[in-house]
Amino acid sequence: MVHLEVHPNPESAAQALAAFLTGRLERADRSTGRSTISLCGGSTPARLYEIAGRSWRDQPWSRRLQIYWGDERFVPPTSAQSNYRLAAETLLAGGWFDPTHVHPVPTQSSPTPDFAAQEYEAVLHTSFPARSSTLDVALMGIGPDGHTASLFPGQPSLREPTRWALPVPNSPLPPLVARVTLTLPFLNRSRTVVVFATGAEKASIVRQALAPVCEGESPLPVTRVQGTEETIWFLDAVAAGAVPR
Repeated sequence: MVHLEVHPNPESAAQALAAFLTGRLERADRSTGRSTISLCGGSTPARLYEIAGRSWRDQPWSRRLQIYWGDERFVPPTSAQSNYRLAAETLLAGGWFDPTHVHPVPTQSSPTPDFAAQEYEAVLHTSFPARSSTLDVALMGIGPDGHTASLFPGQPSLREPTRWALPVPNSPLPPLVARVTLTLPFLNRSRTVVVFATGAEKASIVRQALAPVCEGESPLPVTRVQGTEETIWFLDAVAAGAVPR
């Protein structure tokens, strides 16, 4: 079951989602002594990360927070195309976090996307040895073709049965650079999956993604990511405007 949270505008959606993430991560920390989240890239979460970063920097639980990335472009972490850089300049600004708890995809130290994916997968298996569950929260975006992370429609990565991270040699959408992505076998062990989308440019694909499927499986990768406990879409009114009520 997918739950929708619709807010009047991008700012209110970002504020509400920051509060929601705080609640889920605090709850996980109280239960297990740590909390875990994977971040998404693109421009949509920038304001969310600014809000969350200011909120989390003074919280005791945030010192134990473990941070991962849903995908990364195979570019240096200083590149304007880097998902890590976006988070570093917003969510992680001010150095409130434990640097040993931040786990970017190793694009700088790995010679190829395949090596980077293997190294990242090794980090994930060390972080989540039990294999019963992975993240407390997987924060996902949605692209104009329905992709999420770097799982694109029709690509073999959607059929991967076991691996937790894969290289994506050829991105069908800009920026046209190789990538590394988390996979469905990893993401679908997350307790909470949150899809965040705002703006008119997302309205059409949000409508397609949330439309009922008569037969078979939706071809849109974003619909294939489901939390073990909950799946929630945080939208602004414009992005949700074409969704049937």
